[in-house]
Amino acid sequence: ESQSARQVLQEVPPPKAAQQILSRLLQYQPQLTIQSPLQDEVINKAIGEKWKLVVNLQDWPLVEDEEFGLGPHLVIQIDDTPPIRISHSRGGRVSIPMDGLAPGSHRLVAYLAYPWGEALKNTDTSLQRRIHFFKRSEGTQPDLDEIWLTVTSPLEQSFEEPLLVDSLIWNA
Repeated sequence: ESQSARQVLQEVPPPKAAQQILSRLLQYQPQLTIQSPLQDEVINKAIGEKWKLVVNLQDWPLVEDEEFGLGPHLVIQIDDTPPIRISHSRGGRVSIPMDGLAPGSHRLVAYLAYPWGEALKNTDTSLQRRIHFFKRSEGTQPDLDEIWLTVTSPLEQSFEEPLLVDSLIWNA
């Protein structure tokens, strides 16, 4: 590793405001579950037909403010599509109409995130599911017990400094 490479990339502490928000959010004990679809479920819908994702959430505020923007939130991502950021629930239940998927197997990821996009790392705050739209496609998704990595850094952020690099890993 060259000295110039070490000078270009370095870890920096979070801003003070983020540290203050984090200290307040650490008092929560969030739990996230996916009610529907089930693990390995085949969703029998026509191409382009909507389907419903139902997520249950306990003890985590979902916030979006006109002035300050997105606060603590829920993120849904299927395969490599852009993440869906959710900031509202009804009594801890989030029902999301989802666009139809291409026929075959897909990986669905749901996780709770801090306002700046970093994923919570507690065991009950992130989930992954393998679902199938219309039919299963063998060999297109890892087995349920294989290692799975999801990059969770906010995609819409600019690539100016500092840059948040974050991920979730299952079955490691």
